[in-house]
Amino acid sequence: MSVRIVLIASVIASLVFILDLATPLGVAGGVPHLALILCGWWFHERSAVFFLAVVGTILTILGYFLSPEAGVDWIVLLNRGYALFALWATSIFVWWTWRDRRNGDSETAREESLEPKKGIHRLGKEGVFVLALIAVIIASSWGILSRIENGVKADIAKSIETILEKSHAAIRHRYAAEKHMATVWANDMRIKAFTERLLELSRHPATLKNSAVQNDVRKLLLPVIKASGLRGYFIIDKEYTNLASSRDNNIGLKNLLGKQSNFLARVWAGETNISLPLPSEVPLENDAGQLLTDVSTMFAAAPIRDTKGNVIAIFTFRMDPVVVFSSVFLQSQTGESGETYLFDKTGLLISESRFNETLTRIGMLKQDGRSNLHVHLHDPGVDLTLGHKPTLPLDQQPLTLMARSATQGKSGANLDGYRDYRGVPVVGTWHWDEELKIGIASEVDVQEAFSTYHDMRFFVLFSSGLSVALLITLGVGSFLSKQNLWAAKQQADFANNAKSDLLANMSHELRTPLNAVIGFSSVMKSQVFGPMNSKYLDYAKDINSAGGHLLELINDIPCLSG
Repeated sequence: MSVRIVLIASVIASLVFILDLATPLGVAGGVPHLALILCGWWFHERSAVFFLAVVGTILTILGYFLSPEAGVDWIVLLNRGYALFALWATSIFVWWTWRDRRNGDSETAREESLEPKKGIHRLGKEGVFVLALIAVIIASSWGILSRIENGVKADIAKSIETILEKSHAAIRHRYAAEKHMATVWANDMRIKAFTERLLELSRHPATLKNSAVQNDVRKLLLPVIKASGLRGYFIIDKEYTNLASSRDNNIGLKNLLGKQSNFLARVWAGETNISLPLPSEVPLENDAGQLLTDVSTMFAAAPIRDTKGNVIAIFTFRMDPVVVFSSVFLQSQTGESGETYLFDKTGLLISESRFNETLTRIGMLKQDGRSNLHVHLHDPGVDLTLGHKPTLPLDQQPLTLMARSATQGKSGANLDGYRDYRGVPVVGTWHWDEELKIGIASEVDVQEAFSTYHDMRFFVLFSSGLSVALLITLGVGSFLSKQNLWAAKQQADFANNAKSDLLANMSHELRTPLNAVIGFSSVMKSQVFGPMNSKYLDYAKDINSAGGHLLELINDIPCLSG
């Protein structure tokens, strides 16, 4: 291929590439590069078509990475794929329908193109271009898939991080609202008066239950508790004894919040706080009015102060964790598998899982059971939803990657995939709230998160594989065609050489006796040895003339065989 062709093609390619980069060609991206292939009609070398196709392919791919944004990324990529298909369909059409327009030495050039080469030259120009293009396709496919994967990961990270931040903010807002409500009631003058009267009574359960002030507290608070959807209340003294409660069976007993380290001590020191969910010490009603045991509960607690500002007791009201968290986490259940949940320092789930039915089916929950306080964030090592059985017992299973990080007080994200408490590969982001002593995580199944990427990867790999297969087929076809043509030429040359040898031998063998005939007939025609009969003389002249003519023909045979 001449330098002139390379220079002209480079100028045209530069102009087309500038046009591609200057305009956001969202629909026709890469199509202008077809001009390079069409320019091949003005060149006089067939191999120039492949050269231009390779250049056009490289520039089309570079245009995808460098051109201005123009809509949805995968649609732009799809259009670039269509452009590459059109580019190569055109180049293959031009290549197969090519007619050599060179004059003079065209036959010689054609024979030289058919002559077999040694080493890498055996592939021919088209073969070298095919191999170069295959390398370009493989490299570009890898680059495109890497860019799409990074883009998808960035979108996933942004999405789940946004969900996590909104959910975390909503939880903190809900906690602040509940603490405010507890503070309001703790500062209510009637509650303070009732508390001072309760503190004067004996701590015997019967005395507290039957006291008039106990009824006064219930008359004040029970309507409010019922209207607010709360589960009950407590007034607790310095020894953490229940002075007042919405239920008789826990009056005069130690409050169950004493099981949570330093929680009541912090409230007694003047801090309003929300407890972590914990198992209820009494049966609680569900939405249908049925009393259920083994359910979770949590409390908002605030200090009750006397007129001098001294803490004299603690006011708490009981909440249902499912009710507290459901209003937040129901909004964060995106797609088929998106889930946001809370857990404590030990990796125990303290909010309700989205997958209770699945957890029941795989044996992690009892029928119609709740998952909060019953599911640990352990990594089973296998996907339990597929029926696989873990190799380690539950108490030996490690925490999930997310839970290990969060319970160490770290926030982070993982977009490569890790197993959740079901053993399902997920991607997620998480945060540990040291003030609330809870961790919050937002996760989505890897399969759903990367579904778009998997579709695009299939398209890219399928297109690349198809292109490589077509190029290999084209290259092999061209090579075999040249081999067949060369073999046919060899056979024709062999036959031609055999013909030439035969004619040369025939010419030599005929010339010897013919010279004798001509010589003797010439002697007879000249009557060197005496006069001859006129009839014989005419015959000698005819023999001599015919022999001379035949000799001329025989002398022309070498020229005809060449």
